[in-house]
Amino acid sequence: MVLTAGLAVVLLWFLAGCRVADQLHNAEDPDIGLRASSAGNGSSGGDLHTGISNGKIAFIRHSDIYVMNSDGTGQTNLTRTKAGVRGCVWSPNGKKIAFVAARSAGERSLDIFVTNADGTGETNLTRTKASTEAAPSWSPDSKKITYLRGSDPSGELFTDIYVTKSNGTSQTRLIKARDTKYFEAGFESPEWSPDGEKIAFIRTTRVVPEKSAPSSVAPATGPSGLYTMNPDGTALRKLSKEISYAQSPLWSPDGKQIAFSGPEQKVYVVNANGTELRELLPNVGASYIDSYAWSPDGKEIAFSAVNYPGELDIYVLIADGTGQINLTSTRDSIEDEPSWSPDGKQLAFTRGDVGDVYDGQGVYMMDADGTGQKRLANNASSPSFAPWDGE
Repeated sequence: MVLTAGLAVVLLWFLAGCRVADQLHNAEDPDIGLRASSAGNGSSGGDLHTGISNGKIAFIRHSDIYVMNSDGTGQTNLTRTKAGVRGCVWSPNGKKIAFVAARSAGERSLDIFVTNADGTGETNLTRTKASTEAAPSWSPDSKKITYLRGSDPSGELFTDIYVTKSNGTSQTRLIKARDTKYFEAGFESPEWSPDGEKIAFIRTTRVVPEKSAPSSVAPATGPSGLYTMNPDGTALRKLSKEISYAQSPLWSPDGKQIAFSGPEQKVYVVNANGTELRELLPNVGASYIDSYAWSPDGKEIAFSAVNYPGELDIYVLIADGTGQINLTSTRDSIEDEPSWSPDGKQLAFTRGDVGDVYDGQGVYMMDADGTGQKRLANNASSPSFAPWDGE
């Protein structure tokens, strides 16, 4: 992959973010500030609130997890500068948030935490001393969480997938990687299917450098694949047989398909039984696709892609690849991390100025047709709508 200078800035933007389980794929997303921009499709950078009410939104500010009302009011810090917060994921019932953090400043190993949506009842689920955990994913009934575990404190290699009850009890290993002579095998991105019958994940490999290689040489990324298994670790199946590289699985809302990133920054989709592997966004006229999200009814896909060199816009199209619309169409700005409201009528997203990476990005809202763009929160990123709990 060849990166422009601007695109390199985009990729540095993301290390930690919030999401709804099984809704949003995103490359890693850090909380590095960008200045909010008022450009594009009726956007009004000075307006702080919209006139809609569509539940709660979680977002990242200064490495903490916040929750606010969908009109931007009631912004509440849930984590209060806990060290290294990342990986914020709503439970499907909208009552809790799982995230990853270190127990104290300066500690490299990370644990899985859960907190109520109002910030009360924070619990460290894993409390491991010699391991690092990451990538929590909720079961559809909000009773269990899968996660990655590895002994590498840098978080570069995870060799096990575990499942635990949402209170941290009954921790069980589902699958363990088997190292070979020339490859270190590991896992990424375990994701429950909407019906709770399968868990999708990525099996990764890193080529081990020759013993004579300089110590500064890092392992190169080897082949990776998309797999599914039953929630007890049985019935392992590889779905990406024709593709050498896969990343970030994302179930469709009906559980019949899985989208994932593949070679050349393309997005693919495959049926849950492994049939009909194909490119998901074949008609997208963009050189790089970053994040993408199914609409709640599965009929549309919102995604961010490079329009001008080094800049991202947010698009929406019909799930069959037709009807593409650029919703933001801005220059000198980055729009990314689209998150659908539960009723599919609005999109929250992050906007920032390409020219000032370290200032202050903002969380914005717009209607699903791109109109009514309003800023909800300053110095904020990675918005994620809470799902409806059905009550």
